Amino acid sequence: MAKARSVRQLVRQAQQNRPAKRTTGKQGGGKRAGGRDASVRLAEALVDLQDDRSRPRARTIRLARSASWKFRRQLAPFTVILMTWPAGAVAHVSRLPLVLVLLALAGAAAWLFTRKWLDERRERVYAAVVVAAVLVWLLIAALRGVEPPMPAVLWGGGALLAMPWWWRHRFRNDSAGERDTAAVDVFNERLAASGKVLFGARLTDIAPIASGWRGRIRLVGGEKTTDDAVNATGLIASAYDKPPPQVIVEPTLDGIASHAQLTVLNRNPLRHVRAWKAPTFDPATGAFELGVHADATPALFELYEPGFGAKHGLVVGTTGSGKTNTINTILTEAHLSRLVVVWLIDPQMGQSLPVWNDHVDWAALGVEQAMLVLRAHNRVMMARSAHMATVEWTDDQGRRRVGKDNYELSSQMPLHLLVVEEAHQLLKHPTYGYEAVTLLEDAGKMGRKTGSAVCLINQMGGLDELGGSQTLRAMVSSGNVVVHRTSDRVTSGMAFSGAMPVEPNKLPRRFPDGSRTQGLGYLLGATARQAAMRSYLVDDPYGIATSQAPLALDEPSAAAAGELYARRREPAAIAAGVDQLREGPTAPANEVAAGGEAAGERVPLADRVVGYLRGRGAVERGQIIKDVGASPRGITNALNTLMADGLVSRDDRGVYRAIDPGEEAT
Repeated sequence: MAKARSVRQLVRQAQQNRPAKRTTGKQGGGKRAGGRDASVRLAEALVDLQDDRSRPRARTIRLARSASWKFRRQLAPFTVILMTWPAGAVAHVSRLPLVLVLLALAGAAAWLFTRKWLDERRERVYAAVVVAAVLVWLLIAALRGVEPPMPAVLWGGGALLAMPWWWRHRFRNDSAGERDTAAVDVFNERLAASGKVLFGARLTDIAPIASGWRGRIRLVGGEKTTDDAVNATGLIASAYDKPPPQVIVEPTLDGIASHAQLTVLNRNPLRHVRAWKAPTFDPATGAFELGVHADATPALFELYEPGFGAKHGLVVGTTGSGKTNTINTILTEAHLSRLVVVWLIDPQMGQSLPVWNDHVDWAALGVEQAMLVLRAHNRVMMARSAHMATVEWTDDQGRRRVGKDNYELSSQMPLHLLVVEEAHQLLKHPTYGYEAVTLLEDAGKMGRKTGSAVCLINQMGGLDELGGSQTLRAMVSSGNVVVHRTSDRVTSGMAFSGAMPVEPNKLPRRFPDGSRTQGLGYLLGATARQAAMRSYLVDDPYGIATSQAPLALDEPSAAAAGELYARRREPAAIAAGVDQLREGPTAPANEVAAGGEAAGERVPLADRVVGYLRGRGAVERGQIIKDVGASPRGITNALNTLMADGLVSRDDRGVYRAIDPGEEAT
């Protein structure tokens, strides 16, 4: 026992002070010294043996841990199989847990289907097949047990089902360092080198995200700005061999003018249409989810901004680009909010949005009915403005105040949303176009403060499509602008002030797999991002439209709208209103609303133009537009009317002059 204890002590000593000191004895002590030396050697041998046995074990554990983490995706099917077998055994022993297991798995499946990372159809199908196979095996195992051949079925079937998974994850992702180095190398070689589009720029702060990576572009200060990087989106996508929607270049959160945020996605989550599932309108923010951006963040559309008021909008896109999807989502959110009153104008006699014609508060079918609605809209806006000027309220310091300068969303005064489909047909109408432009300009100037929002729908977004009105252009470009695929290049300059990453006419008609790109586009809204988005698809807009009655105006606003609003559901009353519009004093293209006058009173623009020309001699059209202060289209229409009446002449150089009484036009 004592000898064993001394060996253990020698082992500890040898572990602490290896190699051990050997003592050389004098004569007569050699045997003891030799014995001690032998004991030390034995201790060293035992220590070496212990080290030899422990090192491989620790190394094996470390390697196993590293490999299990490195190949965690490839090992996932085995994890599922190993969890399924005991679940089947438990289900066989007691039938009650079987029900619980099935419910738990069903809940897990439902949870998986709602997860945003299952955005591809093939992923959802594969998950459904795996869940169904597991449920079938558990059911059979619960009935007959887990004895053979059940294990072989489990492992064999699991291996077959795991093949697609293993193929998808056949290569392990590069390490973060390798990925960052590759991204920087591509940036330096193809984008920042001498003669390249972002010469001198640096890519820093690279970080992984769910489906790609994100970094910061640092441009040369004083030479390039954030807009230069945004406008180079197409070239950046080409440098990284990605489609443009998978590359997002936008301002950084800190707003530094020489920096830009770059996001590169490994796959395009916008390839598959996402269905609208439930209303997302938030009264506290005034926004709702119109769709989703390429990086899976919500694309927000603002109907109202707290502290600011109503927000106007413009939706642009050619036939087949997805405008209808977008409008259906907007109308669906407004209809279900119970805080938004919708008036709809369709110059195409109701063909554009037939689902909603009978299920909004007021629908105008055709240009003449549209004028009735526009005039009523103007009266409502004026009445609300007069009311808000006299509202008494108490500020945050307890002071009594009179008059409010901004609109607050409430059920007592709901938001008034006017949606104008195919707006160009109304704004360019030869008889009513100019009055329509003028009334909508008034809405652009006053609607924010009175809760009167206007959303125009057009195939193109050029100035001419807006009736030549700079005011309408400013109105829509400061609100929500949704740009789908178009046939022209000027839309982005109008909507995004030249900062749109990709020209809208270059958005693809189809994705590489052949599926259509309906709803794909860009949104300048609450988030003001230059990132591609895709609007949601409302599967059954008619079902939603008929699910509840549309919200009507509050009583004061309804009174201001007039008697025709009260009888808007009566075809005879609408027909009588149209007849009166035709017979009464219309406001054709040579009339414009006088600033500060009551709604409905008009000042002849033609009289203003001819009065301006008298005494001035020959004047060019551009100078007339500038001095009179009307839109180009309005001035053109007025000049044409005056020339037809023989009051103005135009020479070959395009210069106009007034004709004196008794003088014949040349």
